[in-house]
Amino acid sequence: MDSSIIGIGDKSTQGSGNWPMDDVAIEKTKSAFLLRIGESLQNNWGMICIATEENVDVFFFMSGYAFRLRILHERGLSLLNRQNKSNQLKHISSVDKELFTRGQHSSMINGLQGCYPIYGSVIRLAKRWVASHLFSSCLVEVAVELLVAYLFLKPLPFYVPCSRISGFLRFLRLLSENDWNFSASVVLTNY
Repeated sequence: MDSSIIGIGDKSTQGSGNWPMDDVAIEKTKSAFLLRIGESLQNNWGMICIATEENVDVFFFMSGYAFRLRILHERGLSLLNRQNKSNQLKHISSVDKELFTRGQHSSMINGLQGCYPIYGSVIRLAKRWVASHLFSSCLVEVAVELLVAYLFLKPLPFYVPCSRISGFLRFLRLLSENDWNFSASVVLTNY
């Protein structure tokens, strides 16, 4: 069964002044949201859900997919960081850090898609090629997205790809010609 983690972080809930300022209260509020989401998915959509205080597992047995929903509240992370700077030891879970990083990555991808409309098509083609040649264990999806981003942000000696085929061919060229042992490809996303 395939499994994915979906972060729930809506800008309307992030900016709401109704969130508590205490990290324990924030966790309790997130738990209440998750329990209501699980209830709603079961009652309104007939989905099979298992809701806990930390996440909601949603199962689609007919299609073989399972999703884990978690809530990331960025203000809670910043509160913990501020408390850390004042020499109090607080633990930020690795899942929250991962959700935050995924959110930042997703924002970068959406920004590139807005600037370069064929960016998404090139990514899909590159991911399909990587999977069909069994390189998925070597090149994770995020790495493919960043390598394709590199082609659009640093296209020299060419121009920015203007079709999905030219972008895909440049992706293959980057994979074949870059000296991966001695030369890193750094993707600067402040475009």
